[in-house]
Order: sequence, then structure tokens, then C-alpha cells
Amino acid sequence: MTSLSIDRDAVVSLFAKMERRSEDFRAALSAVPAAADAGEASADVGVIVVAIHELAEKAQIALTGLLDFGIAAVDDLLAGDADAAEVFTKMEGLSFS
Repeated sequence: MTSLSIDRDAVVSLFAKMERRSEDFRAALSAVPAAADAGEASADVGVIVVAIHELAEKAQIALTGLLDFGIAAVDDLLAGDADAAEVFTKMEGLSFS
């Protein structure tokens, strides 16, 4: 059986780094112009920019939720939560690369 060791401080540090990048991403999104001067294609480009912006916002919201969920899962696992431990046990042997 594989032994799993989790350092909460390391996980929190990693997630904090991801959260900072998420905040940078959100700031970059707010700087994206809503309209572009593309001549006759301006309306089409505008629709594309709005769609990309909306999807990027959803991705940023999902990342924030995943970070919150990740910390909660680690806390549960470290507290001896059998259900949380089972999730990691089922992941044994999976490759995420």
C-alpha cells in the first residue's frame, strides 16, 4: 500500500500562490477592452471578446471554488475523516501528468 503524506502548510502555500495568480487573472480580465476597432468586423470581434471574457470569469470562479474545496479536503483528511481518506485511496495509481 502506498503511504500518503500531506503537509497542510505546503498545500496552503501552493493554493495561496494559485489564488494570487487567480487574482492577477481577474485584474487582467478587468483591463480587457469591451470593444475593438476592427472596421466592419468590430461587432463580430466584440461578440468574441465578450464570450471569451465570460468564459474566463467562469474559469476564475471555478478555480476559487476548487481552492476552497481543496483546503477543506486536506483539513478533513488530516482530521482523520474516513470519507476524505477514501477519495485519496481511490486515486492511488492514477497519473496526473
